[in-house]
Amino acid sequence: MSQGFYNNRYFYRVIEGFVAQAGSNGTHKQNGNTASLAAEFTGKAVEGFYEVERPAPFAPVSGFINGFPAATTPDRTHYWLTHCPGMVGMARDNKANTAATEFYIVLGQAPRHLDRNMALFGRVVSGMSALQRLPRGEQSNYGVIKDFSQASQLIDVRLGSALSVSEQKKVRIQLPGHSDYQKKVSQARQLNNPFFVDTTLAPRPLDICYYQTAIEVR
Repeated sequence: MSQGFYNNRYFYRVIEGFVAQAGSNGTHKQNGNTASLAAEFTGKAVEGFYEVERPAPFAPVSGFINGFPAATTPDRTHYWLTHCPGMVGMARDNKANTAATEFYIVLGQAPRHLDRNMALFGRVVSGMSALQRLPRGEQSNYGVIKDFSQASQLIDVRLGSALSVSEQKKVRIQLPGHSDYQKKVSQARQLNNPFFVDTTLAPRPLDICYYQTAIEVR
């Protein structure tokens, strides 16, 4: 990224309600900077996992790792990030260790069947509205856009650390232990809100993708 690899490339595969995938689509020259990466689907030791739901939909235990929606096994031997909307991961071929330069961002529904099978590494904290405006590819063509245009172009891609201090955005992510978040998830479980007229199904299981922590970008 620091060498401008993604500049003037495209979101070339965009599927409604699924993902937006970007990169070179295999048209780049192979070198040391574009070699395949070892798969990192789970981790065995992390700091700061905050448990929210046990058992959870799509995972034994769900919660957060430093602001990222995540999950773990009941005995805390494996941890992984979850495919919630806005999460960023490495695209790959069928074999595990084939991710290299292509990445995707989750749009719309959460494809949790991909958890522990793809390497997630980021989260969109600003700009999802722009991603939702990307042109969609045809389903018959697996979402690949036939004719690229400026509407899906990556014009200038840089690390935040490469920007001047005045250009850098300041991001605050709510901790899941915050009282406001705790109140929100409690109301969600118990349907404890005047809006709900039928609470017979409470307590309800909590979907971590729907109840993420708040983000403030300045």
